[in-house]
Amino acid sequence: MKPLALVLLLLAACTPVNPPKSPEAEAKDSFRFVGGGNSTTARIVDPDLLWSSLGRVQTFDDGYRGVWRDEIVDIRTREHVVEGFIGSLRTELHITPYEDGYRIDGLYRGHLGQLYVTSRRIAGSVGQGWVDVTRLDGGRFGGYTNTSAGALPRQRALSLPEQFPSLPEERQALYLALVIGG
Repeated sequence: MKPLALVLLLLAACTPVNPPKSPEAEAKDSFRFVGGGNSTTARIVDPDLLWSSLGRVQTFDDGYRGVWRDEIVDIRTREHVVEGFIGSLRTELHITPYEDGYRIDGLYRGHLGQLYVTSRRIAGSVGQGWVDVTRLDGGRFGGYTNTSAGALPRQRALSLPEQFPSLPEERQALYLALVIGG
């Protein structure tokens, strides 16, 4: 194992986890995504840590590091760009702001995609995941999608933490990519 990978694994393993919260409090700081036969839940346990059974990603002055889905995360951000590596695969997401949201274009873990994020709808693909959901209430989004002619509709749902709209767009884009992107 490379020295940097070992250091990042140790860092992620030693990251403290806050004590459990009530289900209501936890729901306010959690992402939940159901789609494509998969389900992902992740929590913002303090302002700079995304935690899940899938891994932990910590915010540092110069970027984001951690482990997600058993792969090392080493990401940097600059104005409207999220770039780096997840595992050995390149990530380079470009964020284009709009009046009521933004569009994310580019590579996530080596897969091209385009994701539109507005206050009323989140639609598109990032990595190997895709979503097309509309706002139900608060931070909850939902929808149904037909996968092929004659097939039963498959449900897709996404819940965002209360503080999601106040996060920097680059962090929003990275967190959405991690949760949706597979």
